[in-house]
Amino acid sequence: MKQILLDDVIKIDDKLISKGISINHRPLAAAIELKKSYYIKELGMKFEEDIMRIYNLLYPDQKFNFPNLLVGGVAFRDQFYIVRIPIIYGNIINFYDFIDIKRKELEIIYKYYPAQYQQAMYCVCDLYDIAYGIDDLCKIYTSEKSHWLRKVLSNIRATTFTLSENIDLDSVLQSSLLSIELAAKYCLLIKGHPEEYLRKKIGHNKDKIIQELSKLNFIENNFMKIYTSLPDYVESRYENIKMTKLDLVNIAIKSQFLVSEIIRYLSDRNLAKDSGLAIEFYRPAFK
Repeated sequence: MKQILLDDVIKIDDKLISKGISINHRPLAAAIELKKSYYIKELGMKFEEDIMRIYNLLYPDQKFNFPNLLVGGVAFRDQFYIVRIPIIYGNIINFYDFIDIKRKELEIIYKYYPAQYQQAMYCVCDLYDIAYGIDDLCKIYTSEKSHWLRKVLSNIRATTFTLSENIDLDSVLQSSLLSIELAAKYCLLIKGHPEEYLRKKIGHNKDKIIQELSKLNFIENNFMKIYTSLPDYVESRYENIKMTKLDLVNIAIKSQFLVSEIIRYLSDRNLAKDSGLAIEFYRPAFK
């Protein structure tokens, strides 16, 4: 077999970059391109391994596994810990495996903060339902509507990294509240509200969003109580709202829950119920 040249891989990689191909897809895409130029009939194991070796040389610190469906978080005390929901094959799940936390620290939480541990397990279920529910919805409905859901994911991700890194905390409130609004508007869009109506008649008005959501069967008092208790998105952009790190962490957790309730309603995903967690113990009340 002809030896694969580094320069050839670099040229193809540059072309793939210009097309916006994500890095986790590029080794296989490069293999397909090189197969044509090298006149190879079929991709073989050695051929793919050689290309992967070159990619590891070009990107020594890069992981080429597929990206997570969602990055969110759980809260212990006033700290936010990253939760990564991957693409899963086969049976699930040890909930704590998704949390970026050392096992020893998790054992401390389990022993001394049992309610927070239980809440975190439910938070993982929320994030799982959001991730896989959105994946389901994107396959069912048109791509024209899916950008609403992508923005939900990106705002949850932004909240997570901001809180976990303790930087620019003032932006947490905006991204948390916007994730709920986008999920709610997507729900209304799917249920027949024209997009123009959502943009011009409802806008960022939380009272109007709640009013429209209340007409749907899934809305419960707990959802309404939590949503109503949160700051207003528009007012929070301009007013000097002083909050502690704990306040922001609690808002982020509530926001993830509200988004998950909307996605569960639309997708029928419910990991806490399906896994038996809801039978094992009730979800602790939000603070």
